Amino acid sequence: MARFKGTIQEFYKFIEPRIRNVINTFAKMERLKHKGICQHCNDHSELQSAHIHGRERRAIIDQVLSRFNSDGLIDCDLVDVENRILNAHNPISETFLFLCHKCHRIYDATAFLISIDYID
Repeated sequence: MARFKGTIQEFYKFIEPRIRNVINTFAKMERLKHKGICQHCNDHSELQSAHIHGRERRAIIDQVLSRFNSDGLIDCDLVDVENRILNAHNPISETFLFLCHKCHRIYDATAFLISIDYID
């Protein structure tokens, strides 16, 4: 049983790259069902999995890891946490949009601009 013990920043540095790949593979079957049709512009293109605003990957990871946080340290079984993070992405239709690269960039930039408005 592989364990992680460290800060949330260390989790992101060492574990999140793997989680990102696992989540992408997890969403792949649903993405393929869209047959290359972007959910925003309807153009035919290679699709990307875009996390819906409010259901971003890090928000989901933070939510899952919160139960393993003790005094700023995360202590968890990596297989268990990975499975919990994947399960927290369900239902896929409420977590992802399947967009072409251009629409994905615009969608993510829109979320960034909205977050700046809240700071002002």
